[in-house]
Amino acid sequence: MTGPGSVPTATTPTGALTGPVTATAVCCPDTATFFRIHGARTRYFGFDTTTTLPANISTDAYWNSSPGNVQIDTSSEPRDGSKWVSVGFGRQATVEIGFGGTYTVDCLANCSYEVDPPALADVVSTKPNASGVAFTIEGKQVGEGFLKVMCDGKMRGYYRIWCAQPATITVDVATIVSPESTAASYVAADSQSYINDVYRQNMLTFRVRDADTVTVGSEHAFYRSNTSILNALDTAAQTASSNLTFRYRLYYYLDPHFADKTLGIVSKGIGSPGPGWAFFDSHTQGSYNTLAHELGHLLGLEHPKHNSTADQFPDWQLDRLEEGDNILPNWLWDDVRNVLMDDPWNLMGYKGSLSARANRRKQVRYLQWVKCKRS
Repeated sequence: MTGPGSVPTATTPTGALTGPVTATAVCCPDTATFFRIHGARTRYFGFDTTTTLPANISTDAYWNSSPGNVQIDTSSEPRDGSKWVSVGFGRQATVEIGFGGTYTVDCLANCSYEVDPPALADVVSTKPNASGVAFTIEGKQVGEGFLKVMCDGKMRGYYRIWCAQPATITVDVATIVSPESTAASYVAADSQSYINDVYRQNMLTFRVRDADTVTVGSEHAFYRSNTSILNALDTAAQTASSNLTFRYRLYYYLDPHFADKTLGIVSKGIGSPGPGWAFFDSHTQGSYNTLAHELGHLLGLEHPKHNSTADQFPDWQLDRLEEGDNILPNWLWDDVRNVLMDDPWNLMGYKGSLSARANRRKQVRYLQWVKCKRS
């Protein structure tokens, strides 16, 4: 019996477990990885799989880390397999998320999704309840950062975010007719659609304005003799046509005397506002690809081989250049090595025939997103 104010003696309930208390482990997937979303191209913008390509995917990729030990590679040229995803301010980008390891679907409810820095983007998706489903973010601030998958206080995977302010640029396109050249066949709306499909990776939209046929006097010699002839043609075209009003200009120039019908060129140099030239219309989609390539030069993008600023491709990729397909005339070829072995269909390389380029040479990568002019 206890007296007034005494503390009752604690007793162990019948059937209760005894011994030290152990915290229940939180179930988690071992890894989280990301893939290009299947289906509509309109659900994502840029998805770069090559800039951070591991030297040995079996050992160097972040998902080979022991569960919960994923660390962000902050070196100048990370090669851990993390993807770069581009998104526009106020726009949404969707990827596919995959989970690895031994886990049940219920474990996915324990995952959280963090943007670092938090102001960069919002996570729009509800928590994924399966592997291989869509995962969406919305850009909120221009800059760079990460989307991290966390579980039980540890990181399970991530991708890199590049958020840019979307921009629109107007480009004139015309065909030049002269004593040395004939009119080209093209559809401005089709070339606009093609170019926009390429440059949506950069969060750029182009309005391609058809300046139609521009007739000029004789240029005295066909273009390959001297690029100054092309620059004189550009001046003559602007004088002859009131339709050429925008700073970026793309021209078709078909010289029947010139044997090679696959070439394009920027006659005033990288980063100039124009003009960019296509010298063929024999493969229309191929010519649109050439226009997109030359437009890249006008916006400051360079060939891998001629990367004068050394900041448009990773150094490790530039160490692995290979020869492109020799569709250039011999006088321009000079054994040019202008194809990235690890990114052969980069827009600014020389890979492929015209038909192959039309369908495949469309890739623009993270460093090119950053370098590309936006006005």
